[in-house]
Amino acid sequence: MFSIETTFNTKILAKILFFIDSQYKNYSVLYSSLITSYSGSKSIIAFDMIENIESLIYLKNKLSAKTNHKFFGYFSYECFVKNNFDRTPTNSLNFQYYRNHINICHKTNTIKFELTDKKLYQDILDFDFLLRDCNSSPIDNSSNMTDDEFKRYVQEIKKDILNGEYYQLNLTRKFFGKFEKDINKVNLFLKLSQEFPSPYSALLRRGNQYMISSSPERFITIDNNIIKSRPIKGTLKKTLSENDLQKLANSSKDKAENLMIIDLMRNDLSLSAKQGSVKTGPLYEIDEFANLLHMSTNVTAIKDDNCSNLDVITNAFPPASMTGAPKHEVIKKISELEKLPRGIYSGAIGYFDNNNSCDFNVVIRTIIFQENKFEYQVGGGITYDSDPELELAETNIKAAKIRKVLRLT
Repeated sequence: MFSIETTFNTKILAKILFFIDSQYKNYSVLYSSLITSYSGSKSIIAFDMIENIESLIYLKNKLSAKTNHKFFGYFSYECFVKNNFDRTPTNSLNFQYYRNHINICHKTNTIKFELTDKKLYQDILDFDFLLRDCNSSPIDNSSNMTDDEFKRYVQEIKKDILNGEYYQLNLTRKFFGKFEKDINKVNLFLKLSQEFPSPYSALLRRGNQYMISSSPERFITIDNNIIKSRPIKGTLKKTLSENDLQKLANSSKDKAENLMIIDLMRNDLSLSAKQGSVKTGPLYEIDEFANLLHMSTNVTAIKDDNCSNLDVITNAFPPASMTGAPKHEVIKKISELEKLPRGIYSGAIGYFDNNNSCDFNVVIRTIIFQENKFEYQVGGGITYDSDPELELAETNIKAAKIRKVLRLT
């Protein structure tokens, strides 16, 4: 095994990613393009696959074994939803482990290569690549619901809430399209990371499928039996006004929305935590991103000795911020309104380090590519005092950077 540490910069990152993509059909990149108060100091690139895992039982067995492997992959939104609606789950889960790893520390600005041999390191350094704008335009851009349908569904949800059916529901729209010819996905990933820097960005390739994510949201991280989650609920578009932060911080609607999801996340984590260990706070922190502000709250717990890290993920799935409350009731309603499986969107991307630690995002701000076809999805939490026009506008704010890198009008 060859190991070397050197200075990190974005040029070497691009060189590495373009080289790996030219040589390997399967790899995983968990990249922090933004350091925050809660995450974002490390990144990891893994390639040269040893094994592909698509069975939950097999994954559980592999995680229980005493190995030194890290397992990289995703759970789709439908992965742990048990026969609640008539939809066919797509790409339920996939995890892989690899021979080669490249670790980046953003605090020290260093990069460490852990490769099978020195020649591979030299091949990466010598690789010639060209970073350029996409010269193909997208065509056939459509959605599973129109703007008017989205607003009508918001009204329908508000009536359900008034009738006591549930308290909050996360309504999303899926957009589809394709390019006239295949385009370079590494290029798109680097551009999205630049346009919307986030602590939980990811680039996963599985054959002809790519997941390009710039997620700002932590789902679950576990280290030394400490479980941490940081659900997002509450969004405001950034303007030139100095009052933006205060406006979101003082929003009673966003606080109520955030509080409901915090309570749901507390309940989800309690299924895997030592009794009395679930804690919340600080409440309603405002996180600043490229074109918007988010309201977030930390939820923490101490993992029960009888639970594995996989159990914690299973018990909390799907992520609370992507469903609503109560979870069982809103999942059924979501399927009625959206009509299509969410797939990887609303799921989680990350890694397991056996049963020692794990770290997963919530799959938002994400583009899924299958060759030249793409899809992305946006939405928001609907409460009784939601305004349909404002909810629609919020989805457009969230989609803005994705549409920019895809060159969509």
